[in-house]
Amino acid sequence: MPLVKDKAERDKWLKWHSAVKRKLKDLLSGDVESERSYDLSGQMDWGRLDRYKPDITWRKNNELSFFEVEYYFNQDKVVRDIVYAHFLGAKQLVFVFSNKRTEWGNGRKRVEATHCLAEKLLEHLPKPLHIKAISVIESEEIERKLKDAKIM
Repeated sequence: MPLVKDKAERDKWLKWHSAVKRKLKDLLSGDVESERSYDLSGQMDWGRLDRYKPDITWRKNNELSFFEVEYYFNQDKVVRDIVYAHFLGAKQLVFVFSNKRTEWGNGRKRVEATHCLAEKLLEHLPKPLHIKAISVIESEEIERKLKDAKIM
């Protein structure tokens, strides 16, 4: 049974996550889907590979972009998202992090860690994939941050 603190933190995360996704969908023009699932392999004799379900899928001018809305930085998930976006032929992958301050750091540190990790991974990928990361406290900041980062 989760502690009250854990439930309260989860409730804050859910509220923030939902508000950010809703704002992203409102801001993006073109074909926007929420939580579309991509099967990476189909059914094989040995089973199947993972499915990838980004928070937002955006197609504009026939180019595919994925948006991942994350409260905290998780290195394994960032690596997995980058690899999956590459496998699926995405042109752009955008991470929207919370700017919530923790003992690990704040949104600026999450953005820097993501860019550092992406730089190392992109050296080994043959096709260009543009990876961007921003951090926001409230969903109202997203439009300005997306424009500043030249994402939209």
